[in-house]
Amino acid sequence: MMGVDFSKLKNYTTEPDANFHDLILNSDVVIALQTSAALEAAIAGKPVIFPLFYNYKETKNFNDFSYRNQIDLFDVAESAEEMEALIIKTLENPRIDNKTMEGRQELFKEWYSDLDGVALKKYSETIEKVVASAK
Repeated sequence: MMGVDFSKLKNYTTEPDANFHDLILNSDVVIALQTSAALEAAIAGKPVIFPLFYNYKETKNFNDFSYRNQIDLFDVAESAEEMEALIIKTLENPRIDNKTMEGRQELFKEWYSDLDGVALKKYSETIEKVVASAK
């Protein structure tokens, strides 16, 4: 972030040795955009807020936003004030309903892999097929 002196931010730290998944699991709310962290937090049952400020949904860049067709599975803030209100609301009631959780799991499967723990097997099979076809 250009022009920001992070040393002057009292509530900002960099944790290079932190376990990413522990950070998600220990979070009350996650603010993310176009990252796998958003989906990982989503399937962990965490409230996830997308900061879609400055009429982002009306820009042509929104067409490249990976989760735009499933935006209803997340909270959306279109301004800093709205984000603050969503954070407070979420801290008061962090529960994610079952229908939303099912949609999040489907979205995760669509982008990454099933939640049944067989991703490594699928990746290995794909690599083996590519190698076999190259011989």
